[in-house]
Amino acid sequence: MNESLRVMILEDRAADAALMAEELHRAGYHVEWERVDSREDYVAALDRPFDVILADYRLPQFNAMEALSLLRERDGAIPFIVVTGSVSEEVAVQCMKEGAADYLLKDRLARLGPAVEQALRAQRLDQERHRAEVALRESEERYRTLFNSSPEAILLINLEGVIVDCNPATLEISGYAREELIGKPVLSLDHLGREELPLYRKLFRRAIEGQELAPIELEALGPQGKKRWFEVFVSRVEKDGTPTAIQVISHDISERRRLEEQIRRQERLAAIGELAGGIAHDFNNFLTTIMLYAQMGLDKPNLMPDVRQALETIVGESRQAVQLVRQILDFSRRSPMEPRPVDLTDQISASIEVLARTLPEDIDFELVIEPQELIAEVDPTRIEQVLMNLINNARDAMPGGGHLQVRVSSLTLGSGETPPVAEMPPGRWACLSVRDTGIGMTKHVQAHLFEPFFTTKKPGKGTGLGLAQVHGIVTQHGGYIDVESEVGQGTTLRIYLPLSKLTIIEHDDKRIEVPQGAGETIILVEDNERLRRISEELLNSLGYHAVTASNGREALELCHSMGHPDLILTDLVMPEMGGRELIHQIQALDPAIRILAVTGYALAEEEYALDQLDVVVEVIQKPFEVDTLAWAVKRALTRGREYHPR
Repeated sequence: MNESLRVMILEDRAADAALMAEELHRAGYHVEWERVDSREDYVAALDRPFDVILADYRLPQFNAMEALSLLRERDGAIPFIVVTGSVSEEVAVQCMKEGAADYLLKDRLARLGPAVEQALRAQRLDQERHRAEVALRESEERYRTLFNSSPEAILLINLEGVIVDCNPATLEISGYAREELIGKPVLSLDHLGREELPLYRKLFRRAIEGQELAPIELEALGPQGKKRWFEVFVSRVEKDGTPTAIQVISHDISERRRLEEQIRRQERLAAIGELAGGIAHDFNNFLTTIMLYAQMGLDKPNLMPDVRQALETIVGESRQAVQLVRQILDFSRRSPMEPRPVDLTDQISASIEVLARTLPEDIDFELVIEPQELIAEVDPTRIEQVLMNLINNARDAMPGGGHLQVRVSSLTLGSGETPPVAEMPPGRWACLSVRDTGIGMTKHVQAHLFEPFFTTKKPGKGTGLGLAQVHGIVTQHGGYIDVESEVGQGTTLRIYLPLSKLTIIEHDDKRIEVPQGAGETIILVEDNERLRRISEELLNSLGYHAVTASNGREALELCHSMGHPDLILTDLVMPEMGGRELIHQIQALDPAIRILAVTGYALAEEEYALDQLDVVVEVIQKPFEVDTLAWAVKRALTRGREYHPR
């Protein structure tokens, strides 16, 4: 065996102690032993490390029972074996009850080796069991700590489907009291959707069978019946390989789902916006042609009354169509903006004075404005359009009357804070909220709320462009929109606009009178044949000499062949060579040539880029009317960049 063994022998006879040591040698132990025979020496020896204690029962000053008691006070883990010449059975049993590992008679020392081996084995088992118990207790304490402090809802369910335990987060998330959960079948709880019960049963059955289950996403009811989304992890709890319970951990992912849905909606709206912008560009060409022909026809003398009325109707309807296209362009974020620093508090207060008068008497209107200056760089006309659309939408949602509140406040979003709208960056924001107590919206309606031509109104009651226009305007201003609505509980729309450090500057919007032309040469560059023809006719009727080109390449050839024109009037989007490339070519050819740019949709950054080029005097938007083009041409020819609309 060759196991080293440190032995204390409590024996008053040296010869007997030596026999015990010899017997242990014979049993295969490498023994280091020490004999003590008094109470005082024994107590002192307990401070030294020993693997086993061998004690005679009767000693001059005390006995083995007392020695065993002293040992238990100091270190009860050392095996204690009674080795005596003679002892009654009662005494031997009492020694074992007090904690002795074994006892044997001196005339049977052959049993000493096996007795020591058994005692040491029992000691190791006790130590291992103790360590396991400590580890288990610590593990249970850690689990209980995690169980109680976890922000996730945790349920323990027995194999019959009855809840046996739950953590505090479960109570907070579900709104139940503890006594309402413990002892109840989990599938009977009201917060579970009835349609989800078969899925839960299947998960529990698979968990009991020991299958590895992927997390699933489910919708359940939280406090006050509010629906929330959870990522649910189901697993089994087992002991010695046998299942004893089911553990269900539910992670609230409502906010994540909301942000993901917002991002998906933004991506969908961006794609629709691209399509809508392209369509609006073509419509602007059609409308410009229609309006110019109709307005030029009205200038002809001796028109029959019915013809004049027809032309006026065409112009009026065209202007209505222009507003429709403007809404599409607003949605697609391609409308021209004229931003300037504006105090939204004053802007919205002034607009509300007019808009509130349009509300029926059965709607109780409330305006709440925090007393502070909220300066934002916005286009005031567009912000007024946003407010009007939101109020009209809220009004229509309350056909039987109700309460409408408009609130203006501020929000400071710190770094690391959860934004109210996905991807909304930290900073200071103005918040415009419009809340109604109307019919509310389903999740399906909310998902398509800002898409163009989507409407829940009856035919003829709305185009479905109002909120689409709001979305485009707000986005073009670098803002965000949040929607909160429940069927039958009303709707709140919140508009967030970034606040600016700029100051308010008063603008002079006076316009000068525009005389007719004096034969100046204008190169008209337009790829649309009908629009090119009517624009040429219009310029000539205003007293100019118009020469046409269908693209930028032809315009450059005209510049080379005919010399220096007084002005170039060019569309921006054309085949072969577009207006942007033409502008760069003209600037390199002759920076003195002035250019008017025309576009069906111009982004603010595009206008800014053109504004940095000395040759570009102004950018005018399609569709334009006769006077709009006349003023723009005259400004370009007479005052150049001094009369830029900015």
